Amino acid sequence: MGGAANLGRYLRFYAVTSLGWDAFRAVGNAALVILLGRPLLGALGRAACRMNLVVRAVDNG
Repeated sequence: MGGAANLGRYLRFYAVTSLGWDAFRAVGNAALVILLGRPLLGALGRAACRMNLVVRAVDNG
């Protein structure tokens, strides 16, 4: 059996067993990113401003 035949069988197997589930999850992930992306980035930005971290060098000499 050649490589092309193996690839064809794999693609058919994937389409029958996993493609629907993977497509459903991809649509769900895209919807969550679209709905929650901007509010989450805003919340993270506000949290970063509140932390106000200052990095200082330590002189060990």
